[in-house]
Amino acid sequence: MKTIKFKRYTLVIASIFLVIISSSFNYKNGDSVEVNILGMWVSNDDNLWKIEFLENNIRKDYYEGVLEDTYTYSLTNTCDTNTSFSNDLFLKTIDSDSDITCDVFNGIHVGNNGITTLSITSEKGSLNLFTRIQ
Repeated sequence: MKTIKFKRYTLVIASIFLVIISSSFNYKNGDSVEVNILGMWVSNDDNLWKIEFLENNIRKDYYEGVLEDTYTYSLTNTCDTNTSFSNDLFLKTIDSDSDITCDVFNGIHVGNNGITTLSITSEKGSLNLFTRIQ
């Protein structure tokens, strides 16, 4: 009997935690993800690396202010051979050689301080955090 109560208690705590975590990645003014991703972002790990998402599904990567790469991008539940069976989205990018990259789009968060951050996990598993600058 104690085991069942403990399992139920653990399940309730885990559920509350997941709701808190999922609600922390919100979008401004009820806009869609596609609208909120638009603009210029700077890497939290390397302030010389900036990415820009444009309305025409173009992503531009800059390093030290110099345009390094241009991609087409989309936010989708399927990417190459990957499929999301939940509400997760992939940030699919295609370069000029038609190489496809399938990163996991973790979300956009607007903190209490008004700072907007973008979280992406690369297909190699590294977490990339960016802060909106425009």
